Amino acid sequence: MDSHRPWCIAHRGAREEAPENTLAAFERALAYPVDGIEFDVQMSRDGVLVLFHDRTVQKVSGGNQRVADLTSEELAQFDWGKWFHPDFAGEPLMTLRRALGLLDRFPRMLVEIKSHPSERASGHPYRLTERLIEMIDHPDFRAFHDRIAILSFDPDVLSRAHDRAPHLRYVLNVPDTALSMIGGE
Repeated sequence: MDSHRPWCIAHRGAREEAPENTLAAFERALAYPVDGIEFDVQMSRDGVLVLFHDRTVQKVSGGNQRVADLTSEELAQFDWGKWFHPDFAGEPLMTLRRALGLLDRFPRMLVEIKSHPSERASGHPYRLTERLIEMIDHPDFRAFHDRIAILSFDPDVLSRAHDRAPHLRYVLNVPDTALSMIGGE
């Protein structure tokens, strides 16, 4: 692969063709010549790492509960595909463990740790980060470390992750508004 060529990353999978952060979206993305797949990780109340972008389950259930306030069993009860289109009804909740099990098929994984400023005082983003590093650094996945990058908009989360696992790759996401401050247009 040309190291000077920009990467083509499927953001949340092929999210225009299938419900984001699901196996269906990843399968569709892999049908294209992508260099990797980006997805969002949150932690359920009982410590299970799940793939979902939004803070609440409004999109999938109509309710306004936060992902962090529900157990993995409660989250698994929702239909993670029907909100997108009836053809995806029955799509199950995707967990990080399941996604990491697909590493042999993914060229790269860009794993975004979801961290909201209002949750910092509770320590939730840091517990999520610890759990994520623990899982990625498990011997089952160490052979794939060169294909994994951990992303976040939260520099504190990335700093903690780096302190725990300096051998992994990290990317600080910046909001579009920050680009003008660092010389963008």
